[in-house]
Amino acid sequence: MWQLMKANWEYYQDFWERSILFTNALFERGNNYLKHRINKSPVFAEGYSYTTIKDGRSCKKPTNYDLIKIHPKPGLDHHPCRRPILIIDPRAGHGPGIGGFKMESEVGMALKFGHPVYFAVFHPEPIKDQTLADVRDAEAEFLEEIVCRHEGVPYPAVIGNCQAGWASALLAASKPNLISTLIMAGAPLSYWAGEKGKNPMRYRGGLLGGSWIVSYLADLSQGNFDGAHLVDGFERLNLANTFWQKAYNVFANIDREKERFLGFEKWWGGFFFTTSQEMEQIVQDLFIGNKLEKGEMVLREGEEPIDLKKIDSNIVVFASEGDNITPPSQALQWIPAVYHDAQEIKDMNRRIIYCIHPSVGHLGIFVAGAIAAKEHKAIIGGLRDIDKLSPGLYELVIEPNGVFYQERDFSDLEKYGISFDDYSAFEKMSKVSDFNQFLYEKFCRPIVKRSVSPITSLALKFSHPLRVKRYFFSCLNPAYFPVQLSSILVEKNRVLPNKNNLFNRVENFFSNMTSEILHCGGNLRDAVQENTFWEIYD
Repeated sequence: MWQLMKANWEYYQDFWERSILFTNALFERGNNYLKHRINKSPVFAEGYSYTTIKDGRSCKKPTNYDLIKIHPKPGLDHHPCRRPILIIDPRAGHGPGIGGFKMESEVGMALKFGHPVYFAVFHPEPIKDQTLADVRDAEAEFLEEIVCRHEGVPYPAVIGNCQAGWASALLAASKPNLISTLIMAGAPLSYWAGEKGKNPMRYRGGLLGGSWIVSYLADLSQGNFDGAHLVDGFERLNLANTFWQKAYNVFANIDREKERFLGFEKWWGGFFFTTSQEMEQIVQDLFIGNKLEKGEMVLREGEEPIDLKKIDSNIVVFASEGDNITPPSQALQWIPAVYHDAQEIKDMNRRIIYCIHPSVGHLGIFVAGAIAAKEHKAIIGGLRDIDKLSPGLYELVIEPNGVFYQERDFSDLEKYGISFDDYSAFEKMSKVSDFNQFLYEKFCRPIVKRSVSPITSLALKFSHPLRVKRYFFSCLNPAYFPVQLSSILVEKNRVLPNKNNLFNRVENFFSNMTSEILHCGGNLRDAVQENTFWEIYD
């Protein structure tokens, strides 16, 4: 009984200390959010410095993008024969910097191999009426600037993360001969692809009635789409992680998880904007229309449709089976959709290499140090080896004794869920979306635009739940100061707990049970949404 009472006292002391430290971590997150709204700098690791090379506002068509050059750390220098690398981060609700978020990252690997490293960053607010075509043209000007700075070496390699992957594909297809190797990490190019029971995100557009909801939300913000809506959508994919696991992991391991949590939340809570023109084209032509894979996407009136066959650079596709946002099928299915067979890839003198991780999640593709030290190291370190490969389709296989490029056929892609059987239902979804978009633009949009003022737009922005919880847990709350003082006292007198404590094990049990309940609830929701989609469109 005495041992039980002692364990009980130790647990409750540790519980209240963790509670104070965790609450203080939430306040620090809110303060970091307020600071980031002011300085708006990329969330690079502290060891990286950079210089702005070209301001996107000075391009032929002004954009909110800038080209910067990353300076190597002391002891590292550019190798004169190495090609430059341009890294482009996703503009999908968050700010830039995830490609250099850690020292072990895409930026870190490129610098270790002696490559001059450039980065395309962007500002929170887009230029008025900015389009995807304007962004593509600005990035083409960035590449031309890099080429001029590095004469006599191979043309730049481009790493496009997630949304920036398909944006880089648009650039490589419409502006050939500027890129030597295109690396697409976690980037969807086939938006209707997926497996039943595994990839629920592809049904969202059909269940919402199409793209009209994006236009409506952009109109409420007077022409700019709030990235907080996208971040909120990502968070709701995994109910267990969003509403319990992420916070509990910090609470349970506050002594070692705090800094990692604050660093990631600084990027995750960026909430950058896109114009309604950009967001509508992304949703209508890509996620719902799947026009990029079909070769029907026109970026600007008067231009030819984007044809992925025109990409004459080497292509590396990096995806993961643990990715619930961009599964391997969405990263790979464009290959058999665009090319008749692997022989055609050879006949057109193309090299396409894919690398599939078995388990890492979507964000881990960009931020996990283990991925940078293995997959990104193999890809970036093998750029010259890729140039020497015979044309064809290859799988990048990483083994303890080396890196190998094994030639593959289209039949080898089938194990990743490559299938065109479901497309008839998504064709109907696209037609329904077009009809609803027509109705919204004809009858609702004029009313919505006249109803929204700058004050209501600002009120909607600051009342978004993801922003409210950051404002609430910040120095704007009077409770911040006593919590901060308490956390200082706790840290000075902190005694690390015994994790084998009976009451800690009971806490972990209830935490796991809560996670399982939320996980089951998420699975049930996904199953209902999937069945509803097929009942409507098939």
